[in-house]
Amino acid sequence: MEIILHDNRIVIPKDLQMRVIDLAHEGHQGIVRTKQLLREKVYFPGIDKLVEQTCKSCIPCLASTPKNVFEPLQMSEIPNNVWENLSMDFCGPFPNGYYVMVIIDEYSRYPVIETLTSLNRKIRHTAIRQNFLNFWNTERTENRQRTAV
Repeated sequence: MEIILHDNRIVIPKDLQMRVIDLAHEGHQGIVRTKQLLREKVYFPGIDKLVEQTCKSCIPCLASTPKNVFEPLQMSEIPNNVWENLSMDFCGPFPNGYYVMVIIDEYSRYPVIETLTSLNRKIRHTAIRQNFLNFWNTERTENRQRTAV
């Protein structure tokens, strides 16, 4: 039996390719690590595609890989008046240590933005009272945060 090399890697005949991939994927390390391991030692045409197909159809890998499936976004009802329904979100911390609170009126799409030093309840409550009391006549405030299913 002859061993054929391609750039110092062993060329694997077609009838042994799946066996080699199965051995490399035995530890269920994922597509990238399996490809890295194989590329160091062996070569055959279509190695990447075959590794991807094998890993994507591996039952133990599929069972242990978390799925990032989100609930579909729902359309909200259009309010009848300004400041009737609000959406609120927080961003940060930014490099300067501050956070940003954004409130958007669902009717007019008017944004109100406030910089906060922290996200603790007292600071949030104070910012809302000081800055938005003159606008605020809401019936409800929605939290439409996307959650994983």
